[in-house]
Amino acid sequence: MTPAEFLLMTADSDRETYETCMAIARRNDAETHDEEREGTWDHDQAALFHAEDEIKDHFEAVLDDMTFPGNDTKTCLAMSLMSFALGEINWREMAEHYLRKVAEGKAVQQ
Repeated sequence: MTPAEFLLMTADSDRETYETCMAIARRNDAETHDEEREGTWDHDQAALFHAEDEIKDHFEAVLDDMTFPGNDTKTCLAMSLMSFALGEINWREMAEHYLRKVAEGKAVQQ
């Protein structure tokens, strides 16, 4: 299991995290980005790039908001390990997962 697959499994089982990631994907799928208007990327490329960036920012913010009691070696170690683990995530894989779910939802609605 890749780090992204593990995080997806965890994120998808937490309603708030799942809804946040889906909202990011829906917004980026619906939005017309500057790169599209400029002709640099097509819609799917721009949506993927921006969703990837926002999902990564979301998880980094969650980590930043976490507090651990004390300021000891164990706390520093835990934060370092979690930061390292987030650095191993393939954020594109995460964004593709949620954008695919958005596309599946649109297909069902049609």
